[in-house]
Amino acid sequence: MSNQLRLKVTVVRGRSAGSAFRLPKGMIGAGSAKGLLLFPDDPYLAPLHATFLVKDGELAVRDEASPSGTFVRIKKAERLAPGSLFAAGDHLLRFGGPLEPISPNSPTAYGAPASPQLFAVEEIVVGGRPGRACARPGPVISVGRNGTDLSFPGDKHLAARHCELHVDPGGATLRDLGTADGTYVRLPPGVEYPLVPGDSVRIGMQLLRIEQG
Repeated sequence: MSNQLRLKVTVVRGRSAGSAFRLPKGMIGAGSAKGLLLFPDDPYLAPLHATFLVKDGELAVRDEASPSGTFVRIKKAERLAPGSLFAAGDHLLRFGGPLEPISPNSPTAYGAPASPQLFAVEEIVVGGRPGRACARPGPVISVGRNGTDLSFPGDKHLAARHCELHVDPGGATLRDLGTADGTYVRLPPGVEYPLVPGDSVRIGMQLLRIEQG
């Protein structure tokens, strides 16, 4: 990226949709109360939620240990460890990983026949509580608006078949299925994630796009 390249953040979705913020050199905070990118009416933002870093013509974003996290749109298949959070449409989801197998030597409650290995994906609702969930043997777990393993028919930002998790004993590989609204993964706090024009970042209710200009 050229040192002369000018960058800006445009709010694509949220109460400030259409607003644009030019990014000067240095560290640019984003949150409800601190920094250049302020969204005081967003209840899901920390006072200082994330920081954009512009240095030597390069741009990165860093989550500042915010409770609701910073998410980036995936451009290729992304590896998920058990417990990882990702977002599709208006839904926050957690990949739970493989469920504990039932010991053949212990008594157990009656139920449907058990698969040799099940993998879990669950919705996280406001307050961090679990919502809808599914457990499937794999190798693929699908998420979308309808006709998928985990479906959310009322979500207008979800494609009919939005994303897939290709599961294995060590985790999962998350793939977006060419959707208009994309699939997002949560960044670990404190890690600087490189960005280029065209990338999208979600913080709280705000969907931000990196652009030249």
